[in-house]
Amino acid sequence: MIATQLKNALTGAVVGAIGGPIIGGLSGFLILSAVWLIQGLIQQWPAEELRASLAWASVFGVLVAPLSVSAGVIVGGVIGAFGRWFGSLVNAGSFGGLVGSIIGIIAGLSLFGRGGGELSPVIVAFVAVTITGVAVALAVKKLQWRLSRSQP
Repeated sequence: MIATQLKNALTGAVVGAIGGPIIGGLSGFLILSAVWLIQGLIQQWPAEELRASLAWASVFGVLVAPLSVSAGVIVGGVIGAFGRWFGSLVNAGSFGGLVGSIIGIIAGLSLFGRGGGELSPVIVAFVAVTITGVAVALAVKKLQWRLSRSQP
């Protein structure tokens, strides 16, 4: 019983450690790029500034990836170990969203909150890490279902 829980927790943590930075970094980059592109088009930024904003958005994605690792490992480990507590995808996803949003808001404020009044990186970090928590939770839960069906 305990060995199975540890194995499932480790499997979930590995899924979170691999998928977390990919999902978080990519979603952070895409969301911040879209926000700054729309903001730049509305405010009629020069083309050089629009290109520079894409470069800074890629740096932002690299900074958000480690935050997403922590959210992914925590969510994956807990759902992996206590999978029967999360009977549906909605339960697992809401738990992943809760953990991701807590990590996202704390880390987003501490890393990007001192940026001279620019609030969009804080909000995007919050959203990206929340998306990561939900995605990892759903992936681990589906993996659990698949593995339970394949066992005799």
